[in-house]
Amino acid sequence: HTSGEIEIDELKSGNISIESTSGDLNAGYISARKNVSLKKFSGDFDIQTITANELVISSTSGETEVDTINAKEVRFQSTSGNIEVDNMDSEDFDLYLTSGNVEIDNINTESFKTKSTSGSINLRFASVPTETSRISSTSGSINLSFLSTEGFTLEYKTSSGSFDDKIEDSHYSTHGTITKKYFGGGTDILVSTTSGSFCIE
Repeated sequence: HTSGEIEIDELKSGNISIESTSGDLNAGYISARKNVSLKKFSGDFDIQTITANELVISSTSGETEVDTINAKEVRFQSTSGNIEVDNMDSEDFDLYLTSGNVEIDNINTESFKTKSTSGSINLRFASVPTETSRISSTSGSINLSFLSTEGFTLEYKTSSGSFDDKIEDSHYSTHGTITKKYFGGGTDILVSTTSGSFCIE
């Protein structure tokens, strides 16, 4: 697809691949027994529900909005623009962000990995991941929110960033490593930043 607008009410297949140079994609229900690949260079994606074994969303610019994602493996790759997801269930979740903004709510995942150069990342977890998870950031802001009181252990390393701990009402603006156990400790969440801000709540 080169330009113009794509309207899809329902799309089901073994594998689904949609690539757009410009223009918008508006879709209701996208379902694949295996993989879904959505790639765009500009324009907007507005999708209600995606179900797949593996989901890859690659975006150069524009807006990407998805109401619900249910996939074993989820990967976002974004150069710029905004990504917004209201509900996400997965086993593994990877996010690679060069710049722009990412906001994902109501996350249930076994593990996640986030790597960003700049921009803003807001992740809200309905449950704490059950396996070791990692965040790496050069600059920008990262905000993690947990809706449950399940235990986890945070290891935070920074060169010159700031750490705002709203769970224990503390603030840190020093380089080095900070290790904290929340609600008795548990799954390891490893955060490494060069500069920028990190917030947990």
